[in-house]
Amino acid sequence: MVLAELAGMDERQAAGFLARASLALMSSDNPAATPSFYGEEEKRAQLIARLKIKAREIIASDDEETINELVADWIDEEIELPSDDQGRAFARLSERGVLPGDAYKVVLNLDFQRRMGKWGIDDAGRVVSTVKHPTLETHFNADSVPPFGGNASIFGKWFGAENGIDPYFLIVCGHRDADVLRADHWWRLYPQDVVFMHLTDMGDALERFAQVYGRVFRLGDWEGKFLRSKSVVAEGGLSVQVPQLPGQAMFTAAIAVNGKRAEIAFGVGVDIGSYAKAVLKHLKRDEIRRKSKTPTHSKVASHA
Repeated sequence: MVLAELAGMDERQAAGFLARASLALMSSDNPAATPSFYGEEEKRAQLIARLKIKAREIIASDDEETINELVADWIDEEIELPSDDQGRAFARLSERGVLPGDAYKVVLNLDFQRRMGKWGIDDAGRVVSTVKHPTLETHFNADSVPPFGGNASIFGKWFGAENGIDPYFLIVCGHRDADVLRADHWWRLYPQDVVFMHLTDMGDALERFAQVYGRVFRLGDWEGKFLRSKSVVAEGGLSVQVPQLPGQAMFTAAIAVNGKRAEIAFGVGVDIGSYAKAVLKHLKRDEIRRKSKTPTHSKVASHA
């Protein structure tokens, strides 16, 4: 995509301008979006206005959130930094858990995606949107819990209210590796099914999920449906036991084994069958609602 607003800027200046424009688009009061050169604010306004017009034409909608997300994605795709600078900067921010979500390349767990797909549940696009533009997010610092060679994160975002479907909060559990966010598992929380009051962080959201769809698991001498911020002895290996029916339960967690101890950021056993049936109930309601809004055309017979 050719952006006329970048004329006269070198690679580094253009990357900075675009990064600040993206931040300003998603959060106008973000201090990191403060213009750094004369005329930047005017150039930014021109860029965003032009891309919004293009986005409206493509998606044929005036939904401001959807338009902003598409424009932000376009801007992010144009950001180019020298690879060494980019890698070092992203790695530092990622380790601290402060890299903006829209800077991540999101990689989905294909096995889990296929497993959900067998139930007819496809949240792939929403997983990416949740990571890049979350409503709420919780990150675990590399110094305390470095699982899977990276850092654990949980993202959450609301969907549905503006589209006439049952609203739900999508939870994405993953781990960070420089500028890559590997989405391990993701779950829908419908407020009709899960108590959602007084939510303080994404650990709370995951715990609420476990209260309804959790399956008891055992980790060392600990047993329960949800575990957060625990250190256990792991000498000789760490065994996770999830009593289950075949294909009906799974375990998702962020665990780092350091020497003889394991540091667990979070862990939850999930009853896949119960979860999928609950989601399918809502999808069926959504489908009925869509059909009821679809205009019908009756044929009127003409008589000569």
